[in-house]
Amino acid sequence: MLIDPTGMDDDWYQNKNGDHKWYNSNESTIEENGETWSNIGTSYTHKQGNQSYTYDQDKLASLNIDISSKVNWISQFTLSNPKSACFRAVKAMLSELGLTPASGLSSGDIQVGSDGNNMSKASGAIEGSLLSDKPIAVGLTDGRKSPNNDGVTNHFVLVTGVTFNFVTNSTSYSYYDPGKLTTENGTSPNNILNVSTKSIYASSLKVTKRVSSVRQNN
Repeated sequence: MLIDPTGMDDDWYQNKNGDHKWYNSNESTIEENGETWSNIGTSYTHKQGNQSYTYDQDKLASLNIDISSKVNWISQFTLSNPKSACFRAVKAMLSELGLTPASGLSSGDIQVGSDGNNMSKASGAIEGSLLSDKPIAVGLTDGRKSPNNDGVTNHFVLVTGVTFNFVTNSTSYSYYDPGKLTTENGTSPNNILNVSTKSIYASSLKVTKRVSSVRQNN
């Protein structure tokens, strides 16, 4: 199949069965072997289970893995001593899936330093868990001291998805936040952790927080 180097004449097409093809054409319809294919535009997203592959022209633009539908969001404010119940809420969400997060400072707790120490190990653990269809608990810090075991982490969330953007060469994680009062806010698509070379951070919160701990599932 020929590819137009300008990218101006290449579109995705769909037949009546819902099958998709990319053609070197921008015609409204194409007839092939007695079958009609209708133009649906320059981009197309193919969904397979929890994974979504988005193409821009004939190039893979992004891959998204979303397992949030498996998780029942729980607010820490429905638990006893709610102000300090974020980890218990995350643990309860995992428990409904038969999973248990590692204890603080155990071998399953990956501590991520402010200098980026253990960054690759942390991101590898998060992505590996999501690829196995398992959400994973992560701790966040805004730099203040904490009563938690590591003395740094002051909030916990549950990572439920990852997006690899091959156009911008960037990665981001979506998460459920038990520190919200409503399902709408706790499961908001704006709950995003961005991955940089030295940190995994959430800039959508009132105060920017970075990932300080990744509690792998036992």
